[in-house]
Amino acid sequence: MLQQKRSPLKHKYGSAAGQATDNAVNSAINVGITAFNIDNLGIKAMAKRTGKQTAQAILEDYKLQEKTENGKEVEKLKK
Repeated sequence: MLQQKRSPLKHKYGSAAGQATDNAVNSAINVGITAFNIDNLGIKAMAKRTGKQTAQAILEDYKLQEKTENGKEVEKLKK
């Protein structure tokens, strides 16, 4: 579809103008795709970081609970 819109430019102004228009349109498309990818990358990175921090916090809580339970058992056995 875009090729059809650029071909009248090529026909009217020559192949150099058609090629320049083609390059400009392709560059604009690439900028849009890059901006979309950057937005998604930011969301993905933030979710990944949050997930890691949550997992670490849960693991630390689990380790603290395990130490507390083991410490109580040791005290009970000593008495």
